[in-house]
Order: sequence, then C-alpha cells, then structure tokens
Amino acid sequence: MTDPMAYAQAIAALVGVLILLWVLALVLKRYAGNGARRWGRSKRLGLVEVLPIDSKRRVVLIRRDDQEHLLLIGGEHDLLVSTHDAPPEAPRPRKAARKGGDDDFDATLASLSVDKDKREPTL
Repeated sequence: MTDPMAYAQAIAALVGVLILLWVLALVLKRYAGNGARRWGRSKRLGLVEVLPIDSKRRVVLIRRDDQEHLLLIGGEHDLLVSTHDAPPEAPRPRKAARKGGDDDFDATLASLSVDKDKREPTL
C-alpha cells in the first residue's frame, strides 16, 4: 500500500466514519433524554408547559405528584412564582375489546347521521 491515492482514500473513509459517529452521538443526545425514565416506575415529575418570556427568561410549569409549580427561570435568580394542587389528569381512552364481532362499531355507525346536503357526519 505505497500508493498515495490509497492513503488518501483510507483517510477520507476514516474521516467519513468519524463524522457519522459524531452525528449519531448528537442525535442520540438530543432525542434519548437523560436516561431518567425507568421501566416499571411511574413518573412523579413532569414538564407540563414552557413559555418563553424573552431571549433569556422562561416561565415553566412543572407537575410533581399532585402539585404544580410555576417557575420563572433564566434571569439572575430563578423564582418560584406559585404552587397549587394539580388538576386531575384526563383518563386515557381505552381501546374497546372485540369479543363477538363489530357490535361497538355497528352501534357507533348507527348513532351517526349524515346531513344529505353537506355530506358530513353529525353526532
């Protein structure tokens, strides 16, 4: 392997692989999070909403257990604005189990009526 072109190709391939690994590390760092999520444990802490105030400051609403905390962060000092009881979370919709066929689907379809002029279903 004394050919200078072969050395250039090997170096270019090495640089290309290093760039791909760097991009992969950036993507994993951005989307994988900090690893705080653990299987089988319910989350006690969650970020509800973030509202930017200006280029430095943000208002952050955090839910901890049954409490919500409103924080002003990013300035000279971080500030706890308020704490109150969190509203109950809306129950997640459950998928209907199909036992004997499409009874639920048929009942839902029968409850819909179609306006003949607009051709849009109404409940």
